[in-house]
Amino acid sequence: MSPSRWLPEPDNQSFPEASGAGGRRIVVRVSAIVIEH
Repeated sequence: MSPSRWLPEPDNQSFPEASGAGGRRIVVRVSAIVIEH
């Protein structure tokens, strides 16, 4: 119910890796956040 708890943690680790596959994960997570909100 509170995705803000596990979202910020993985996001912080994925941001530096956004230059690679991490970028796709961020996009998927951001989309999920928009859907959740």
